[in-house]
Amino acid sequence: MIKNQLWEDCRDNPTSSVVIPLKDAARVQEWSAQQRQSRPQKPDPTVEGERTNMVGQSWRLEVLADSGRMVQRGIELWQQWAIEAIAERGFFSVALSGGGTPKVFYEALASADLPWDKVYVFWGDERYVPADHPDSNYRMAKEALLDRVPIPDPNVFPMPTQAGNPQADADTYAKTLQQVFNSLLPTIDCTLLGVGGDGHTASLFPGTEALQSESAVTVGNKDGDPRITLTYPALNASKRVVFWIAGAGKADIVKTLLTETVGLPAQGVNPDGDLIWICDRAAAAKLPLVGLS
Repeated sequence: MIKNQLWEDCRDNPTSSVVIPLKDAARVQEWSAQQRQSRPQKPDPTVEGERTNMVGQSWRLEVLADSGRMVQRGIELWQQWAIEAIAERGFFSVALSGGGTPKVFYEALASADLPWDKVYVFWGDERYVPADHPDSNYRMAKEALLDRVPIPDPNVFPMPTQAGNPQADADTYAKTLQQVFNSLLPTIDCTLLGVGGDGHTASLFPGTEALQSESAVTVGNKDGDPRITLTYPALNASKRVVFWIAGAGKADIVKTLLTETVGLPAQGVNPDGDLIWICDRAAAAKLPLVGLS
């Protein structure tokens, strides 16, 4: 079982973090099983049929003291991964997410020392709105980061939303990914994701057809509004997937996703590479490393 001392160390020293390595992920599952022993048992659903459920996932959890420490850690990791990726194939590829939490990270990245001329930027999902629309994930990243760093325009690959046909635009983006990565699925170096309170990630929402897609890019559906999104096959082809989560409002869903097998969309993300959860204290507050008696 994860010891209280881990969290106490982080609480008492705000510059520290709690790291649960990949090999220790089963310890959280052990805790979860102990908590469920007194409750009626249900069959464990899998995520999207034959896809691996949480029991089979292997992940690393990092709990940082606050959002500022998260940003510092994120910059360190991007700098490290950029060096490795550029040495291997000449560029460092990232897929960005939308939302307020990553926006803070993007704003800080604008001052980071990165080889921007060798960074390729993609998106995990996009609302089907014009690129200059206030709800556009591209617009948010452009204003927070891309307009403030010397990244060449050809290195930026926004999801198209101008055809008036979401499926056609999804197919176009899939072809773009194939051309860049020279493969049917993109081996993105770092795919950044968030989670919603319903367990969705990217634009993979519970009960929607996008969960079943075998292509790299498809049309997601949010309450009837179309979105363009990477699919499980594309996300799981990533070299690293990072769930980037902050705030007390995410504590319940983080606990659910990491300690229970409930078949929510975020649990279908099981990349060939590393799966890393980076959270602040508030988002991790209900995990077993916090408040054990």
